[in-house]
Amino acid sequence: FYMENIMKSKIMVLFCFVLFVFSLNASGAAETSSHDAIGGATESNSKAEVKQAAVHCELKIDFPIFEDVPALNAIVSKTVKGKVTAFWNNYYSVSPDDMAKSSTPQNFELIIGYDDIVRDGNYISFVLSVYEYMGGAHGLTSLVPINYDIKTKKLVSLADVVRPASKNWLVKLSNEARKILMEKVKKGDLSSDESMIKEGTEPKLENFKVFKIENGKIKIIFEQYQVAPYSEGLPAIIIPIEFFK
Repeated sequence: FYMENIMKSKIMVLFCFVLFVFSLNASGAAETSSHDAIGGATESNSKAEVKQAAVHCELKIDFPIFEDVPALNAIVSKTVKGKVTAFWNNYYSVSPDDMAKSSTPQNFELIIGYDDIVRDGNYISFVLSVYEYMGGAHGLTSLVPINYDIKTKKLVSLADVVRPASKNWLVKLSNEARKILMEKVKKGDLSSDESMIKEGTEPKLENFKVFKIENGKIKIIFEQYQVAPYSEGLPAIIIPIEFFK
C-alpha cells in the first residue's frame, strides 16, 4: 500500500467459532475490544448465544489512518463502522432455529480492505472494498469510493471533480464507457455482451459512482454484475478529466 503521510493501517481480525449453545463472547475480551474499536458490539449483544452445531464467523478489517488528515480519518472510520454494524445486525437476524435447520455449517464473513492510495495536491483517493458472505454460492463485494478534497475537507462526487463540464457530460461518459468496454470484449479482455454493458452504463450517476482520481484521470470501477458476469470481477476504465470539458 502507498504509505506516504499515513500513520498506520488499521487491521483488525476477529474469529468466532461457535459450538452448540456456545457464547459468541467465549473467545474472550479480544473479541469485544476488536469490535468495540470499530464502534460495533455492546456488552449485551456480544454475548448472544447461538444453538448450532458449527458456526464460523470471521471479520478482517483493514483501513488506512492518515497522520496529517484527521478529518479524513473521521470519515473513513464512520464508513467502516457503518459496514461493521450492518454486518452484525444481519448476523444476529439469523435465528438459532434457522441455523440449526441447515445441513451444513454456517459461515459468515466480512472482509474490508482498500486499494492503492493516490495523493496529489488536491485530492486523496482510494476505494474501500467490502466483501460479505452470509451463505449461498458465494459472497459479494461492494465498493465505497473515498475521494477527499484536501482544501474543502470533504468527499467529492464525480460531478464535483469534472466541473466545469460540458452540459451533456454524463451522456458523453456513458457512450465512452460503452465504447471502451466493448473494445475489451472484442479483444478478449472482458467476457460480457452488449446488452449487459448498455444497461450498466446508462447515463445515470449511480452507474458511475465508484471512481478514483488518478493524476488528471478518472478511473471508474464497475461493481459485480453491473457490466459483466460475477466471474469477471470488477471491470474498470480510465478516462482523462479533460474528456468532460
